[in-house]
Amino acid sequence: MYLAAFIPDAGEAVGQLVTRFPGSTVNESLKAVPLTGGQVDLYIDPAVYHTRFAADVPVEDATVYAIMQRPAAAAAFGEPVAGPQAWTTIPSFTLISGADMIIPRQAQEFMAKRAGPTVRIVDDASHLVFVSHPETTVALIEQAAHETAR
Repeated sequence: MYLAAFIPDAGEAVGQLVTRFPGSTVNESLKAVPLTGGQVDLYIDPAVYHTRFAADVPVEDATVYAIMQRPAAAAAFGEPVAGPQAWTTIPSFTLISGADMIIPRQAQEFMAKRAGPTVRIVDDASHLVFVSHPETTVALIEQAAHETAR
């Protein structure tokens, strides 16, 4: 199940997928926090969180999410994924957020097409499509559960 998500192939890094298609604001939206030992954590800058990450979520909720977000390791953006990915051998389901400013629709559609999953698109959804459109998200999860139950 992929919800407004990267669907990398073996050997690809998320950083490659971010720049493969135009429209992502992820790089300029990130705030770096240096850690000891030379590591760096990345957060979506709270100042742009609502407009770039959660535009279709009420501003009050987006403000709370911005404060509560978990960091991503900067190294993860450049590290290629290892081995064959699950979507190459099992049924996949993707929910595409059509107005996503983090992973642009064109990038999501590219990844979904090669993965061959069942796809649903919410045209006006931000990256937080699963928050702003819970009914669509639940319906896709239920469809996946029914279609893959043994």
